[in-house]
Amino acid sequence: MTPTHPSRLTACLGSMIRRQSIARLASVFLLLTFPAISILAQQTLLDPTFSGDGKATSQMSEFGSWGNDAALQADGKIVVVGGGFHVDLVRFNTDGTLDSTFDSDGKVITVDPDRPSEGKAIAIQSDGRILVAARSATNVRNNADKGYVIRYTAAGALDTSFSGDGILNLAFGLIDDPLDIAVQPDGKILIIEMNFVNAVGTALLIARFNTDGSLDATFNSQGYVRMPNYGTVLGSGTDLPKIISRADGKITFTANGSTKVVGQLNPDGTFDQSFGSGGKVEGIAGYGLAVQADGKVLIANRNTFFPQNTLQVVTRLNPDATPDMSFGSAGSATIPFVNQEGHLAQRAELAVQPDGKIVLGGSIRLTPNVTGFDFAVARLNSNGTLDNSFGFNGRYTANISGDDYARAVLLQPDGKIILAGESTNDGFAVARLIPASLSRTCRPVGDFSGDGKSDLAFFNNSFGQWRYVDSSLGGTTTVGWGIGGDRIVPADYNGDCRTDFAVFRNGTWYVKTSGVATELYYYFGMAGDLPVPADYDGDDLADPAVFRNGVWYILGTRDGFWATQFGIAGDRPLNGDYDGDGKDDLAVYRDGVWYIQKSTGGFTIVPFGLGTDKPVVGDYDGDGKSDIAVYRPSDGTWYLLRSSQGFAALRWGISSDVPVPADYDGDGKTDVAVYRDGDWYLLQSTSGYQLKHFAADAGDPIVQNAYVP
Repeated sequence: MTPTHPSRLTACLGSMIRRQSIARLASVFLLLTFPAISILAQQTLLDPTFSGDGKATSQMSEFGSWGNDAALQADGKIVVVGGGFHVDLVRFNTDGTLDSTFDSDGKVITVDPDRPSEGKAIAIQSDGRILVAARSATNVRNNADKGYVIRYTAAGALDTSFSGDGILNLAFGLIDDPLDIAVQPDGKILIIEMNFVNAVGTALLIARFNTDGSLDATFNSQGYVRMPNYGTVLGSGTDLPKIISRADGKITFTANGSTKVVGQLNPDGTFDQSFGSGGKVEGIAGYGLAVQADGKVLIANRNTFFPQNTLQVVTRLNPDATPDMSFGSAGSATIPFVNQEGHLAQRAELAVQPDGKIVLGGSIRLTPNVTGFDFAVARLNSNGTLDNSFGFNGRYTANISGDDYARAVLLQPDGKIILAGESTNDGFAVARLIPASLSRTCRPVGDFSGDGKSDLAFFNNSFGQWRYVDSSLGGTTTVGWGIGGDRIVPADYNGDCRTDFAVFRNGTWYVKTSGVATELYYYFGMAGDLPVPADYDGDDLADPAVFRNGVWYILGTRDGFWATQFGIAGDRPLNGDYDGDGKDDLAVYRDGVWYIQKSTGGFTIVPFGLGTDKPVVGDYDGDGKSDIAVYRPSDGTWYLLRSSQGFAALRWGISSDVPVPADYDGDGKTDVAVYRDGDWYLLQSTSGYQLKHFAADAGDPIVQNAYVP
């Protein structure tokens, strides 16, 4: 049978979404952050499915190693190239482990017998073979340093079909210093290098090779283009030139030599006269380069120099190289890359998402004028403004180990972001991030281990302990946090895709994060309030919030404090993301009627259920939207109004059962489930029926029932 409801709706809620004066409410709430605790700290976007904590490292030798560039294979594996006195490559699987199919241990070392060397840049061919631009590591100009291009098979062996032995020695001048490499759509290979024609003269040089390693004589009639005015000091770490092969065959490049330049070549190697003045725009410093699908060119540079620099600048040019006035201010977006940890100090790399948003990756100086660096990333909207749905007001930093330098930013097809480079303590370093729009799907209620599945869990009142069974590993874990009689408020307060241990007691929130243990304390609310923590501002952090007599008081971790009247005394609050925009919406249940104020979709009234039913909000069809649903204790029937798949009803339980809906099999869909006398009856949407025994004492609150009113 379908749910019944009153024939007449109750009076519409008064003062819908009326924001109260903060000054008026200041006497009601006191926000206190304890010493060394900031409630506005950035959430953790590190992906726990990648090496357990979102970070993977690999040391190549006892002499140390460092990563200079990275590439993403079609199968999702990540290849990082760099040095450790040799040309070193590391390949990571999609889960962050070393790939044992890559030269048996995930590592490849190519030794120059004459001198130390390192790989500077990497590109992947369409057939999976790996190209590396490399050079000797010594910086003595009169020592005739070598530059070379190396090609490896997909398995990590030198490819002997390339230049005879897999190693192409460059010989365009006294010294060849190749610093970037790209593959054209037709498979031909481009390198850009600092070229020394003699001991003092420098030039920028772009060369093109056929797939077998031979010089392509059709390129500028000689296989290369030499530009004397744009050379720079050999091996300068922050002035590396960049090169991009475009889908139309044109070649865009940037360099920071004695004259800074952004330029563009035709497919035949001649300068593109439609770009700037004679194919070039001088005076723009480029430390990162990207080309959008519409042909616009993005350049990242600093507006002041290390160590005082606090701003990063992204400039966008139209296809003809004129400034794009729709971007930022007069074509440039100035990013105050400053948060709780300090100032950007290293070059930045760029990548463009399919939705047009722009990702900027690099490293951040922990505090001004003090040593110490972390990985850093920012995301811009397509118009150049900071994307406040990402990280902390558009920015995020991650500590790997020691001083950390991100030198490559990659985008996975699923939207995850990869930063790769060096950790001074652990060598090659890779971090994978989950943007806020994705990470909501990986944290069901009660997922303390971060595996994407809800764990069987309850709070033991007698001892003030949280007890849970890891859904993947099994075994019982006990965490002491709280006292008997506390109201449990499990949620993800630091954005690491794990449910945190949290209790609400007489207006105080006590939170112990479940990943890297951190304690947070908030004075927010009063005794008798109904705590309703959720992500109301879309920053992927659970916001402390309470419902009192029809008024919602919310402490947004990004947007700050606000209060809204939505409901009346006696209503049951049922927050959830009903419109799928990444923000939890305000909703109440009253006598079988749902009143919902969607943050994107507007106000909705839905009659569904009886006054005696228990609302069991969840995403039962996995479409990213919360579904209206009730559990009727009188006969153990679940009634679901799914946003994508419509109405469904099924009997699952008896009158004395405790409904415990959650995603127990990790497929992104809420499962129908009940708890009864120590037994969990799970009807999983992918894995089917399971009966599990994990007994709580009488009166102990079950975690998955914490927000079922």
